[in-house]
Amino acid sequence: MDSSNRRFDDILNEISIYDRIRSIKKGLSSEKKFFIFGCGCNARCIEEITIKEEVSTRGFIVDDKYYTDSEFMDKPVIKYSEWYSRYSNCEGYVWIGVNSIDESESISAKIPKTFTTIHTMLPLEAYRSDKYLDIYFLKDNINLFRDTYNILADQVSKDVMYSFLKGCISGDVTDLMSIPKTRQYYNELVPKNFDNKICIVDCGAYDGDSAKEAVEFWGYNGVKRIYCFEPDEVNFARMISRLNGDDELKRLNIKVLEKEALF
Repeated sequence: MDSSNRRFDDILNEISIYDRIRSIKKGLSSEKKFFIFGCGCNARCIEEITIKEEVSTRGFIVDDKYYTDSEFMDKPVIKYSEWYSRYSNCEGYVWIGVNSIDESESISAKIPKTFTTIHTMLPLEAYRSDKYLDIYFLKDNINLFRDTYNILADQVSKDVMYSFLKGCISGDVTDLMSIPKTRQYYNELVPKNFDNKICIVDCGAYDGDSAKEAVEFWGYNGVKRIYCFEPDEVNFARMISRLNGDDELKRLNIKVLEKEALF
């Protein structure tokens, strides 16, 4: 079995988010306490699972500057400074439910080492699935995922795909946090100056992140037009919001096919 097959077999062996909650439940005691960091959508969904699995959450932790209410989902909300002062010498678990990997890393760094931290940063609907996202779809189409992985041009892209799929099953984005955050497309190897303005075609523009980075890299004096193709309605709406007002960006809510077609 080649290395990519072994790697994807490892993904299929990942435990689900529900199994992680049950594992935490076994480790809780009067000395070991369970908290959730955050009071947003992710935190709400994590708490919904803990209620379903009968895990007792002591409360929600928020940074002091975001503290507004004393309760969330009938549990106390605690300022981080007060929580640290009270619990820094205790043991337990802190489930970090925020929407940014950078923010998750920053929070993790200030949690005492006596606490085990768990990271999740996944779509709202994922938490409400009985099997957490759709592991069955992944299993049924594992060869397609392997083929996609194998045609990726660089190891960083492969690591991102692997870590994302692993996180979709387990809810753990720790592997994504370890991936270098250097510029992938616009770096020192890309020329910054051309004789004429350039046109860029972004096939699978997602939420416009790469197009925005292209404009920041070359500037409007270097880019004549960027064509952004994105078929997904949700991502397209995010792209419209992100790139609003950029006349050089032409946004197209259609697919790019591998053969000629009429739209």
